[in-house]
Amino acid sequence: MRITKCQLRLVIKEELHNFVPQDMYLRNDKHSGHIFERSYVTGVLGIRLPLNESYPYSPGVQRRIIQEQLLMEGFFGDLMAKGKEVADDMIEKGKAKLMSVKAGIAKFGKEAWDILSAFWHVIQGGASQIASFTKRIYRRGIDKLFSQIKEALTWLAEKLPNWGMPTFGGWAEKGMEMLTNFLEKIKGLDGWKKVIGFAGLAVGLHYIWDKVGEWIGELKEKIGGDFQAALGLGEAEGDSNKMDAIREWIKETATEKLKEIGGGGLKKVMEQLASVASGIKPWWDAAVKIAGGVKLVVDALGDAASAFMARQDSLSLQPQSEALVRRYVRNSLLVGSGGSYK
Repeated sequence: MRITKCQLRLVIKEELHNFVPQDMYLRNDKHSGHIFERSYVTGVLGIRLPLNESYPYSPGVQRRIIQEQLLMEGFFGDLMAKGKEVADDMIEKGKAKLMSVKAGIAKFGKEAWDILSAFWHVIQGGASQIASFTKRIYRRGIDKLFSQIKEALTWLAEKLPNWGMPTFGGWAEKGMEMLTNFLEKIKGLDGWKKVIGFAGLAVGLHYIWDKVGEWIGELKEKIGGDFQAALGLGEAEGDSNKMDAIREWIKETATEKLKEIGGGGLKKVMEQLASVASGIKPWWDAAVKIAGGVKLVVDALGDAASAFMARQDSLSLQPQSEALVRRYVRNSLLVGSGGSYK
């Protein structure tokens, strides 16, 4: 099986890094040198390096890299192999290794393992794979629900204050602003935190849709099937009776629905799902609890995860092939420097 260009570039970068002497700060650090590669720093850790920063980095940047690496290792710690699973002849020194599939399924359950292990593989692939994965989550798990909820909230925020329901209108406006702000915030994330951010928003939107989706669908039908076209409802002659009926229906049914969106419930949910302070298992447990079960989480994330892992399987790299490339790169470097490969 052939090595992809991306994998070949990564191998060469790692061997160059190991061949070129590092400064004393990095030699004394316990972390593998790969965490200081620029593509890893920017793509995986999500650190935006200043234009004037290049390897070897300033002490302040080095410290930040190590801090971000420790944060990521801490977050994904429950997924990592420990003890006898980590053998020196299985992985390069300093690099984390996922626990076995059997152990992962036993610990998390199959649905969780399929999704959470995909997160890790995506992140280790760097910026391009993170971008591809989060784009798929957005298309399949965010965009459609976000658009439908936003259309409904925009209409409600516009109409309800003028219909004598300012509290409902305020909740709708607050919910709309909150959703927009969360989306913009996660779009601004980089590296591994972007994966967690997009996954959290997808689960949060599925949670909200499960609570209010049927109600929004009924409201849309009552106003004529198009929120944008119905912004002028009540202004045309003959709209009065229709408007009164809709207004009464909203008064009778909207309290619980709009309070869920704009009264603080949505904010609490989104903050829990955006948190990277606890760890991947607490994150998953919170997502399942919020969603009311595994099914809704899988609905939000399963498609993106399974598609990514299927693609990874088709591009998998044989260990023997990588070993041969590393041997060739090292030998070429040593010959070029007047040395010889042992």
